[in-house]
Amino acid sequence: MKHVHSFILRYRRTLNSVQLSLDGGINWVNATLTSDGVWEYIWPTDLVENTYTLTVKATDVAGKHGDGNAQFYH
Repeated sequence: MKHVHSFILRYRRTLNSVQLSLDGGINWVNATLTSDGVWEYIWPTDLVENTYTLTVKATDVAGKHGDGNAQFYH
């Protein structure tokens, strides 16, 4: 079975970077800005079935940080 998860987090500022974590912020991966202006990251497909908390850390061009969380089952 293929699992597809998509999350939308809205920020009012122009972002410089977006980082994602599934382990409470111990390890971070960088999202990539697409030509459509969407930040994306393709997770490895070897995640075990479990409930995860996605933590997102965004930094705008002025260096200000914002974060958010979303829970999902994979």
